[in-house]
Amino acid sequence: MSTQVKAAVALVVVSGIAWVVWSSAFPGGPDAAAEAPSEIQVVRPAPEPKPERVQLVTPEPVPDPPAPTPRVRKRDTAATTAQETSRPAPERVVAPPPQPAAPGTISGIVVDVNGQPADASVAAVRASGSLRMTTERSDEQKGKFEFTNLGDGEFTITASTKAGQVAIQGGVRIDSTQGVAGLRLTLEQGAPLKITFDGSHDTARCAVTSNSVLIHDFTLRKGQTAEITVPPGMVFLQVYGGAGADRTVYEERSLSVFSGEENETTFVIR
Repeated sequence: MSTQVKAAVALVVVSGIAWVVWSSAFPGGPDAAAEAPSEIQVVRPAPEPKPERVQLVTPEPVPDPPAPTPRVRKRDTAATTAQETSRPAPERVVAPPPQPAAPGTISGIVVDVNGQPADASVAAVRASGSLRMTTERSDEQKGKFEFTNLGDGEFTITASTKAGQVAIQGGVRIDSTQGVAGLRLTLEQGAPLKITFDGSHDTARCAVTSNSVLIHDFTLRKGQTAEITVPPGMVFLQVYGGAGADRTVYEERSLSVFSGEENETTFVIR
């Protein structure tokens, strides 16, 4: 058999086998194969669950627990009375009698913050604002002072030092029958105050008030500066002339003075 014949026979056999396979896959033939649609599976996502609706509930207010009923302890009046009767009566405290002092006399002692006697300039000023003012020097050793022949009335006792300390005792009243002894003035840090006077008058009086208490009443002289010590805070100054019904107020002013600082003011009276 020639080569060409063998090739033709092999082609026929292969074509037959292909036909058999095709026929088994598509019994309806080529048209059925063309009409057969391809199966496509569509996968849909599962629906998401809807969120649950949350309902807010306002809690009811919780009432405060009732206050506990206080337990009242009954008092046995009869037993208490018997106990009180059996107790000894407290001793009566009797205040010591005032120290004797001669009429028109005021005396006492000046001490520092440690209670030690201190040297100071002490003045007695009438609370009514009169001209009388007596200044004495306290004893350098004992710090004692004494004013005599002051007459009746109410006085303010002031003590001051060159170091700028001050002590004030107001409302000291004496009369023609008795004086006051045993005053104790304790020095505290004060405020130095310089007052200069000038103008057409040769002299004038200066009244100084602190906390509604007259603490100084002295003479100002033309062209000179007076130095005093006052408590820190507000002070009221009044420059005047004359006395009693003839008293003439030249000028008044309020000052705020500070402890440890130099405070100055000037009055020019025309």
